[in-house]
Amino acid sequence: MASEGGEGRAVRTRVVRGIETPASMVYCRRGLPVNITPDLFKHLPGMKSLHQPIGELFAMNVLSNPCETLKTACGLQNKVVYCTIWDPIRMVTGPTNDNKVSFDTSKGRIQVIPEEFMKKLDTLGVDMVALMSDAVDVSHSKGRVRKAVTRTVAWAKKCCEIRASQDVKKSQSMSKDIKDHVIPASLLGVVEGGTIFEQRKFCAEALSKLDGLDGFVIGGLNTGETSQDRADIIRLVCSILPKSKPIIATGISDPFSILDAVGLGVDLFESGYSYRLTQAGQAAAFELSPRVVGSKRIPTKISLWDPKYKFDKSAIIPGCKCYTCRTYTKGYIHHLLSTHEMLAQVSLQLHNIYRVGEFFREIRSAIAHHRFNEFSKWFRKHHC
Repeated sequence: MASEGGEGRAVRTRVVRGIETPASMVYCRRGLPVNITPDLFKHLPGMKSLHQPIGELFAMNVLSNPCETLKTACGLQNKVVYCTIWDPIRMVTGPTNDNKVSFDTSKGRIQVIPEEFMKKLDTLGVDMVALMSDAVDVSHSKGRVRKAVTRTVAWAKKCCEIRASQDVKKSQSMSKDIKDHVIPASLLGVVEGGTIFEQRKFCAEALSKLDGLDGFVIGGLNTGETSQDRADIIRLVCSILPKSKPIIATGISDPFSILDAVGLGVDLFESGYSYRLTQAGQAAAFELSPRVVGSKRIPTKISLWDPKYKFDKSAIIPGCKCYTCRTYTKGYIHHLLSTHEMLAQVSLQLHNIYRVGEFFREIRSAIAHHRFNEFSKWFRKHHC
Protein backbone atom coordinates (compact mmCIF):
# COMPACT_ATOMS: atom_id res chain seq x y z
CA MET A 1 0.00 0.00 0.00
CA ALA A 2 1.47 3.36 -1.01
CA SER A 3 0.59 7.02 -0.73
CA GLU A 4 2.61 9.25 -3.02
CA GLY A 5 2.13 12.30 -5.18
CA GLY A 6 5.31 14.35 -5.01
CA GLU A 7 5.67 13.83 -1.28
CA GLY A 8 7.27 11.10 0.83
CA ARG A 9 6.34 7.42 0.58
CA ALA A 10 4.33 5.43 3.12
CA VAL A 11 4.57 1.84 1.89
CA ARG A 12 3.83 -1.61 3.22
CA THR A 13 5.84 -4.28 1.43
CA ARG A 14 7.02 -7.82 2.03
CA VAL A 15 10.64 -6.85 2.39
CA VAL A 16 9.88 -4.87 5.54
CA ARG A 17 7.74 -7.69 6.88
CA GLY A 18 4.56 -5.67 7.27
CA ILE A 19 6.17 -2.63 8.89
CA GLU A 20 4.50 0.55 7.74
CA THR A 21 7.00 3.12 6.57
CA PRO A 22 8.55 5.68 6.94
CA ALA A 23 9.86 4.23 10.19
CA SER A 24 12.91 4.13 12.43
CA MET A 25 14.78 1.00 13.46
CA VAL A 26 15.85 1.08 17.11
CA TYR A 27 19.56 0.55 17.72
CA CYS A 28 20.47 -2.70 19.53
CA ARG A 29 23.50 -4.44 20.98
CA ARG A 30 23.71 -8.20 21.38
CA GLY A 31 20.09 -8.63 20.40
CA LEU A 32 18.24 -6.00 22.46
CA PRO A 33 17.84 -2.22 22.55
CA VAL A 34 20.38 -0.78 24.98
CA ASN A 35 18.92 -0.42 28.52
CA ILE A 36 15.70 -2.19 27.46
CA THR A 37 14.82 -5.76 28.48
CA PRO A 38 11.99 -7.83 26.94
CA ASP A 39 9.72 -7.23 29.95
CA LEU A 40 9.74 -3.50 29.06
CA PHE A 41 8.58 -4.07 25.47
CA LYS A 42 4.97 -3.67 26.64
CA HIS A 43 5.72 0.02 27.25
CA LEU A 44 6.87 0.44 23.63
CA PRO A 45 3.96 -0.88 21.53
CA GLY A 46 5.11 1.10 18.52
CA MET A 47 8.61 -0.41 18.48
CA LYS A 48 8.26 -2.82 15.56
CA SER A 49 11.71 -2.81 13.96
CA LEU A 50 15.23 -3.11 15.35
CA HIS A 51 18.73 -2.48 13.98
CA GLN A 52 21.23 -5.07 15.16
CA PRO A 53 24.90 -4.71 14.17
CA ILE A 54 26.15 -8.26 13.75
CA GLY A 55 29.85 -7.72 14.36
CA GLU A 56 29.63 -8.56 18.05
CA LEU A 57 27.46 -11.59 17.29
CA PHE A 58 30.06 -12.84 14.82
CA ALA A 59 32.89 -12.23 17.28
CA MET A 60 31.27 -13.87 20.31
CA ASN A 61 29.45 -16.70 18.52
CA VAL A 62 26.50 -16.10 20.86
CA LEU A 63 24.21 -18.50 19.02
CA SER A 64 25.91 -21.76 19.91
CA ASN A 65 22.59 -23.66 19.99
CA PRO A 66 21.88 -24.70 16.37
CA CYS A 67 18.15 -24.89 17.11
CA GLU A 68 17.98 -21.26 18.25
CA THR A 69 18.00 -18.00 16.29
CA LEU A 70 18.69 -14.45 17.41
CA LYS A 71 14.97 -13.68 17.48
CA THR A 72 14.01 -16.71 19.56
CA ALA A 73 16.94 -16.27 21.94
CA CYS A 74 16.07 -12.61 22.64
CA GLY A 75 12.28 -12.80 22.53
CA LEU A 76 11.99 -10.84 19.28
CA GLN A 77 9.61 -13.13 17.41
CA ASN A 78 7.15 -10.30 16.69
CA LYS A 79 9.83 -7.75 15.73
CA VAL A 80 11.48 -7.03 12.40
CA VAL A 81 15.26 -7.35 12.85
CA TYR A 82 17.58 -5.61 10.40
CA CYS A 83 21.31 -6.43 10.52
CA THR A 84 24.44 -4.68 9.28
CA ILE A 85 28.16 -5.29 9.52
CA TRP A 86 28.68 -1.68 10.61
CA ASP A 87 27.76 -0.30 14.02
CA PRO A 88 26.62 3.35 13.78
CA ILE A 89 27.69 4.04 17.37
CA ARG A 90 30.92 2.26 18.13
CA MET A 91 32.30 -0.12 15.51
CA VAL A 92 34.83 0.91 12.88
CA THR A 93 35.39 -0.95 9.63
CA GLY A 94 39.02 -1.81 9.00
CA PRO A 95 41.23 -2.41 5.96
CA THR A 96 39.46 -4.25 3.17
CA ASN A 97 40.58 -6.18 0.10
CA ASP A 98 38.74 -7.60 -2.90
CA ASN A 99 37.90 -10.86 -1.10
CA LYS A 100 36.87 -9.83 2.40
CA VAL A 101 35.66 -7.00 4.59
CA SER A 102 37.06 -6.44 8.07
CA PHE A 103 35.70 -4.62 11.10
CA ASP A 104 36.72 -4.03 14.68
CA THR A 105 34.82 -5.60 17.58
CA SER A 106 35.36 -5.93 21.33
CA LYS A 107 37.07 -9.26 20.58
CA GLY A 108 39.44 -7.82 17.99
CA ARG A 109 39.29 -7.48 14.22
CA ILE A 110 37.03 -9.85 12.29
CA GLN A 111 37.42 -10.63 8.59
CA VAL A 112 34.52 -12.03 6.58
CA ILE A 113 34.26 -13.38 3.02
CA PRO A 114 30.88 -13.55 1.20
CA GLU A 115 30.48 -17.32 1.73
CA GLU A 116 31.00 -17.03 5.48
CA PHE A 117 28.78 -13.98 5.66
CA MET A 118 25.85 -15.75 4.02
CA LYS A 119 26.38 -18.86 6.15
CA LYS A 120 26.16 -16.77 9.32
CA LEU A 121 22.87 -15.28 8.14
CA ASP A 122 21.26 -18.71 8.17
CA THR A 123 22.13 -19.16 11.86
CA LEU A 124 20.90 -15.67 12.86
CA GLY A 125 17.40 -16.06 11.45
CA VAL A 126 16.80 -12.31 11.02
CA ASP A 127 14.51 -10.45 8.61
CA MET A 128 16.64 -7.99 6.64
CA VAL A 129 20.38 -7.82 6.03
CA ALA A 130 22.52 -5.12 4.46
CA LEU A 131 25.08 -6.94 2.36
CA MET A 132 28.83 -6.53 2.62
CA SER A 133 30.09 -3.16 1.45
CA ASP A 134 33.33 -1.20 1.35
CA ALA A 135 32.53 1.95 3.31
CA VAL A 136 34.11 5.25 2.24
CA ASP A 137 33.65 8.86 3.31
CA VAL A 138 34.50 12.36 2.12
CA SER A 139 38.18 11.96 3.04
CA HIS A 140 38.82 9.22 0.47
CA SER A 141 40.26 9.87 -2.98
CA LYS A 142 38.36 9.28 -6.23
CA GLY A 143 40.45 6.18 -6.90
CA ARG A 144 39.68 4.70 -3.48
CA VAL A 145 35.97 5.45 -3.90
CA ARG A 146 35.94 3.82 -7.33
CA LYS A 147 37.55 0.69 -5.89
CA ALA A 148 35.05 0.64 -3.00
CA VAL A 149 32.10 0.78 -5.39
CA THR A 150 33.55 -2.01 -7.55
CA ARG A 151 34.02 -4.23 -4.49
CA THR A 152 30.57 -3.45 -3.11
CA VAL A 153 28.81 -4.36 -6.37
CA ALA A 154 30.90 -7.54 -6.75
CA TRP A 155 30.12 -8.65 -3.20
CA ALA A 156 26.40 -7.99 -3.67
CA LYS A 157 26.42 -10.07 -6.87
CA LYS A 158 28.31 -12.88 -5.12
CA CYS A 159 25.93 -12.89 -2.14
CA CYS A 160 22.92 -13.03 -4.48
CA GLU A 161 24.47 -16.00 -6.30
CA ILE A 162 25.10 -17.77 -2.99
CA ARG A 163 21.49 -17.13 -1.92
CA ALA A 164 20.17 -18.52 -5.21
CA SER A 165 22.25 -21.66 -4.73
CA GLN A 166 21.06 -22.00 -1.13
CA ASP A 167 17.44 -21.62 -2.22
CA VAL A 168 17.78 -24.45 -4.73
CA LYS A 169 19.29 -26.80 -2.13
CA LYS A 170 16.65 -25.92 0.49
CA SER A 171 13.85 -26.31 -2.02
CA GLN A 172 15.02 -29.81 -2.83
CA SER A 173 15.30 -30.85 0.83
CA MET A 174 12.19 -29.19 2.32
CA SER A 175 8.61 -30.40 2.25
CA LYS A 176 6.01 -28.02 0.76
CA ASP A 177 4.47 -27.29 4.18
CA ILE A 178 7.81 -26.15 5.60
CA LYS A 179 8.69 -24.07 2.51
CA ASP A 180 5.39 -22.18 2.81
CA HIS A 181 6.35 -21.01 6.32
CA VAL A 182 10.06 -20.25 5.80
CA ILE A 183 10.80 -16.65 4.77
CA PRO A 184 14.54 -16.05 4.23
CA ALA A 185 16.17 -12.79 5.20
CA SER A 186 15.67 -10.01 2.67
CA LEU A 187 18.95 -8.99 1.06
CA LEU A 188 19.66 -5.27 0.76
CA GLY A 189 22.31 -3.86 -1.57
CA VAL A 190 24.40 -0.98 -0.22
CA VAL A 191 24.90 2.07 -2.44
CA GLU A 192 28.38 3.43 -1.76
CA GLY A 193 30.30 6.18 -3.54
CA GLY A 194 31.01 8.91 -1.02
CA THR A 195 30.39 12.34 -2.52
CA ILE A 196 31.52 11.25 -6.01
CA PHE A 197 28.17 11.47 -7.74
CA GLU A 198 29.12 9.46 -10.83
CA GLN A 199 30.18 6.60 -8.53
CA ARG A 200 26.90 6.81 -6.58
CA LYS A 201 25.07 6.67 -9.91
CA PHE A 202 27.11 3.71 -11.15
CA CYS A 203 26.62 1.78 -7.90
CA ALA A 204 22.86 2.42 -7.79
CA GLU A 205 22.41 1.40 -11.43
CA ALA A 206 24.49 -1.76 -11.02
CA LEU A 207 22.64 -2.87 -7.89
CA SER A 208 19.27 -2.14 -9.51
CA LYS A 209 20.04 -4.81 -12.12
CA LEU A 210 20.57 -7.60 -9.53
CA ASP A 211 17.46 -9.80 -9.28
CA GLY A 212 18.32 -11.14 -5.83
CA LEU A 213 18.03 -7.84 -3.96
CA ASP A 214 14.86 -7.00 -2.02
CA GLY A 215 15.79 -3.41 -1.14
CA PHE A 216 18.63 -0.96 -0.82
CA VAL A 217 20.69 0.96 1.73
CA ILE A 218 22.24 4.36 1.03
CA GLY A 219 25.55 3.96 2.84
CA GLY A 220 28.18 6.45 3.88
CA LEU A 221 25.85 9.31 4.83
CA ASN A 222 26.65 11.82 7.56
CA THR A 223 30.39 11.16 7.29
CA GLY A 224 31.50 14.75 6.76
CA GLU A 225 29.56 15.78 3.67
CA THR A 226 27.54 19.01 3.62
CA SER A 227 23.79 18.85 4.13
CA GLN A 228 23.33 19.94 0.49
CA ASP A 229 25.58 17.14 -0.78
CA ARG A 230 23.69 14.67 1.41
CA ALA A 231 20.35 15.79 -0.02
CA ASP A 232 21.71 15.64 -3.58
CA ILE A 233 23.06 12.10 -2.99
CA ILE A 234 19.72 10.87 -1.64
CA ARG A 235 17.82 12.55 -4.47
CA LEU A 236 20.10 11.00 -7.11
CA VAL A 237 20.05 7.50 -5.64
CA CYS A 238 16.28 7.46 -5.03
CA SER A 239 15.68 8.57 -8.64
CA ILE A 240 17.59 5.50 -9.90
CA LEU A 241 16.53 2.71 -7.55
CA PRO A 242 13.25 0.84 -8.18
CA LYS A 243 10.29 2.53 -6.48
CA SER A 244 8.80 -0.87 -5.65
CA LYS A 245 11.64 -1.69 -3.24
CA PRO A 246 12.31 0.08 0.08
CA ILE A 247 15.27 2.35 0.69
CA ILE A 248 17.11 2.62 4.02
CA ALA A 249 19.35 5.57 4.92
CA THR A 250 22.36 5.37 7.22
CA GLY A 251 23.57 8.17 9.48
CA ILE A 252 20.33 10.19 9.49
CA SER A 253 18.50 10.39 12.78
CA ASP A 254 17.71 13.95 13.95
CA PRO A 255 14.16 15.15 13.19
CA PHE A 256 15.06 17.82 10.63
CA SER A 257 17.29 15.49 8.59
CA ILE A 258 14.63 12.79 8.72
CA LEU A 259 12.03 15.15 7.28
CA ASP A 260 14.42 16.05 4.46
CA ALA A 261 15.13 12.39 3.66
CA VAL A 262 11.48 11.30 3.80
CA GLY A 263 10.63 14.06 1.35
CA LEU A 264 13.27 12.68 -1.01
CA GLY A 265 12.00 9.09 -0.90
CA VAL A 266 13.69 7.29 2.02
CA ASP A 267 11.54 4.66 3.74
CA LEU A 268 13.50 3.36 6.73
CA PHE A 269 16.16 4.84 8.97
CA GLU A 270 18.97 3.33 10.99
CA SER A 271 18.53 5.31 14.17
CA GLY A 272 20.94 5.64 17.03
CA TYR A 273 19.25 8.94 17.91
CA SER A 274 17.36 7.65 20.95
CA TYR A 275 20.50 5.95 22.28
CA ARG A 276 22.69 9.03 21.77
CA LEU A 277 20.18 11.24 23.57
CA THR A 278 19.94 8.79 26.45
CA GLN A 279 23.70 8.45 26.86
CA ALA A 280 23.98 12.25 27.04
CA GLY A 281 21.24 12.48 29.68
CA GLN A 282 18.96 14.17 27.15
CA ALA A 283 15.30 13.70 26.33
CA ALA A 284 13.43 14.25 23.08
CA ALA A 285 11.30 17.34 23.69
CA PHE A 286 9.67 18.10 20.34
CA GLU A 287 5.91 18.56 20.10
CA LEU A 288 3.75 16.85 17.50
CA SER A 289 0.49 18.75 17.81
CA PRO A 290 -0.12 22.38 16.76
CA ARG A 291 -2.63 22.66 19.63
CA VAL A 292 0.13 22.77 22.27
CA VAL A 293 2.59 25.01 20.45
CA GLY A 294 2.70 28.75 21.06
CA SER A 295 4.76 31.43 19.36
CA LYS A 296 8.02 30.43 21.06
CA ARG A 297 10.22 27.88 19.27
CA ILE A 298 10.62 24.56 21.09
CA PRO A 299 13.95 22.74 21.42
CA THR A 300 13.98 19.23 19.94
CA LYS A 301 15.85 17.97 23.02
CA ILE A 302 16.60 19.00 26.60
CA SER A 303 19.34 17.95 29.00
CA LEU A 304 18.07 16.54 32.30
CA TRP A 305 21.53 17.15 33.74
CA ASP A 306 20.65 20.86 33.86
CA PRO A 307 20.33 22.01 37.53
CA LYS A 308 17.23 24.03 36.63
CA TYR A 309 15.27 20.74 36.59
CA LYS A 310 16.30 19.77 40.13
CA PHE A 311 12.90 20.64 41.64
CA ASP A 312 10.81 20.40 38.47
CA LYS A 313 7.65 18.41 39.17
CA SER A 314 6.44 18.24 35.59
CA ALA A 315 6.81 15.42 33.06
CA ILE A 316 9.37 15.68 30.28
CA ILE A 317 6.51 16.46 27.90
CA PRO A 318 3.15 17.11 29.58
CA GLY A 319 0.55 14.92 27.88
CA CYS A 320 3.07 12.44 26.48
CA LYS A 321 1.71 8.91 26.95
CA CYS A 322 5.03 7.13 27.36
CA TYR A 323 5.68 5.21 30.59
CA THR A 324 8.36 7.68 31.74
CA CYS A 325 6.19 10.79 31.36
CA ARG A 326 3.27 9.06 33.08
CA THR A 327 5.46 7.91 35.99
CA TYR A 328 8.41 10.24 36.62
CA THR A 329 9.13 13.96 36.76
CA LYS A 330 12.02 15.87 35.26
CA GLY A 331 13.28 16.53 38.79
CA TYR A 332 13.35 12.82 39.62
CA ILE A 333 15.21 11.92 36.43
CA HIS A 334 17.70 14.71 37.19
CA HIS A 335 18.22 13.11 40.59
CA LEU A 336 18.74 9.67 39.01
CA LEU A 337 21.35 11.08 36.65
CA SER A 338 23.12 12.95 39.45
CA THR A 339 23.36 9.78 41.54
CA HIS A 340 24.34 7.63 38.53
CA GLU A 341 21.35 5.31 38.89
CA MET A 342 20.76 2.89 36.01
CA LEU A 343 17.06 3.78 36.11
CA ALA A 344 18.00 7.15 34.60
CA GLN A 345 19.10 5.53 31.34
CA VAL A 346 16.18 3.09 31.35
CA SER A 347 13.57 5.82 31.83
CA LEU A 348 15.17 8.14 29.28
CA GLN A 349 15.50 5.36 26.73
CA LEU A 350 11.84 4.42 27.16
CA HIS A 351 10.82 8.03 26.57
CA ASN A 352 13.16 8.66 23.65
CA ILE A 353 12.26 5.49 21.74
CA TYR A 354 8.56 6.18 22.28
CA ARG A 355 8.79 9.82 21.20
CA VAL A 356 10.76 9.07 18.05
CA GLY A 357 8.19 6.40 17.23
CA GLU A 358 5.39 8.94 17.64
CA PHE A 359 7.26 11.34 15.38
CA PHE A 360 7.28 8.74 12.61
CA ARG A 361 3.62 7.94 13.25
CA GLU A 362 2.80 11.61 12.62
CA ILE A 363 4.88 11.55 9.44
CA ARG A 364 2.97 8.51 8.15
CA SER A 365 -0.35 10.13 9.02
CA ALA A 366 0.67 13.33 7.23
CA ILE A 367 1.64 11.40 4.10
CA ALA A 368 -1.60 9.40 4.15
CA HIS A 369 -3.60 12.65 4.31
CA HIS A 370 -1.43 14.36 1.67
CA ARG A 371 -0.13 17.00 4.07
CA PHE A 372 3.48 15.94 4.57
CA ASN A 373 4.91 19.19 3.23
CA GLU A 374 2.60 21.12 5.52
CA PHE A 375 3.67 19.07 8.55
CA SER A 376 7.34 19.46 7.66
CA LYS A 377 7.05 23.24 7.37
CA TRP A 378 5.12 23.46 10.67
CA PHE A 379 7.69 21.35 12.51
CA ARG A 380 10.63 23.40 11.26
CA LYS A 381 8.89 26.69 12.07
CA HIS A 382 8.15 25.79 15.69
CA HIS A 383 11.30 23.84 16.66
CA CYS A 384 14.97 24.65 17.04
